[in-house]
Formats: sequence, C-alpha cells, structure tokens
Amino acid sequence: GTLSWLEFRDSFEDTEMSKKWMLLDFQPAECKELFELLDDGDGEIDTEEFFEGLGRMKGIAQSKDIFRVQKVVNSLQGCLAEIREEFRQEKKSQRVPTTQRKKKSPPLCP
Repeated sequence: GTLSWLEFRDSFEDTEMSKKWMLLDFQPAECKELFELLDDGDGEIDTEEFFEGLGRMKGIAQSKDIFRVQKVVNSLQGCLAEIREEFRQEKKSQRVPTTQRKKKSPPLCP
C-alpha cells in the first residue's frame, strides 16, 4: 500500500497516531518536511520508502556521515562556481569577434 500526502497529514492529526509519531520524536510541525523526505517524488509513500526512510532518519548522525555530506556540498559548490565562470566567459566571448575567441578547456566537473 501507499500513503498520499493527505493520509500522511491526517495521521499527525489523529490523536492515537500523533502519540506514536511523538514517540518516534516527530512533531506535527515536521509533517510536511518528513513526507517530502520520505517520498521519492511520485507524491506517495510506499511501505518500503516509509520504513527505509524512517530507519535512516533515526539515530545520531556520526561525524563521518556529516563529513561525507559536507564533502558533497563542497564539491557541488565548486562545480557551480565553474559553471558560473564558464557562463561569464561565454557571455564575454559573445562580444569578441570569432577570430579572437579562445579554445575552451574541458570542464572539471563530470
């Protein structure tokens, strides 16, 4: 089975279910964010997404987990900076006659 957003939201409004959510340390104010984290993008949460997602969210993040995420974020920031610079160069080169344009180097990000 699957849960739609409305069914998921209603579970936080139900007195008994709300108590169970609180035992899992999820507050009603986190309902929408939690749904979006569990959902794979199709607007519904299936059983596998639900249990796998909750299992990954609970527990204390270890330093290595935070470090891993930080490395990915740093890498993405670097890629964005490269894209921004390439865009600026391309925009700038559009103003220069074609005979004066420099040969582009391959991008550093995959």
